[in-house]
Amino acid sequence: MSYRAWREKTETRLSPTERVILVLMLLGVLVLLAYRVFDAVPRAESGVVIEQRAASGAAAPVEDAPVDVNTATRVQLMTLPGIGEAKADAILAYREEHGPFESVDDLLGVKGIGPAVLEQLREHIVIGNIEAASRP
Repeated sequence: MSYRAWREKTETRLSPTERVILVLMLLGVLVLLAYRVFDAVPRAESGVVIEQRAASGAAAPVEDAPVDVNTATRVQLMTLPGIGEAKADAILAYREEHGPFESVDDLLGVKGIGPAVLEQLREHIVIGNIEAASRP
């Protein structure tokens, strides 16, 4: 049996509706792939800084400059490793209630910050001028 004869004997044909559906599905896949490829390309000429977050919702990467926990905003605190929205809010609440931090170890008094998180933060934070931080 030749290939042509075998193909004619075993070939199943798609209805016109099935063909349209198949073509639309393929076009959809191509559009999604194109979107993923072109969305991932940084556009330097636009002047827009592209920041990607991990799927887990982790904060932006840590900057080189350490963060002063006595003057940092919520957003600045969230750039620290292991600090999300809840812990940043807890730090701000603790600072509001107890005044400026006098040492890095004072962060242990903040709910949600234990020794492991503190060690992770130690190289990324500083305790700035306590007098300046205590002024309104």
